[in-house]
Amino acid sequence: MNSDETILAGENKSEVRNAMYILIVWTLVVIIAGLALIFFRDSFSGLFTLLGLF
Repeated sequence: MNSDETILAGENKSEVRNAMYILIVWTLVVIIAGLALIFFRDSFSGLFTLLGLF
């Protein structure tokens, strides 16, 4: 396989870097949201009860 045809060659390198950045940020957001749900579950359950959602 020619090195010019690899996914990390030339202009594709910046696209891969952008995709990796988006995936890393998305993963961090999901982890932070999950931790917020765990730590503030009593507050959220009170809020949902107050609003009559559950």
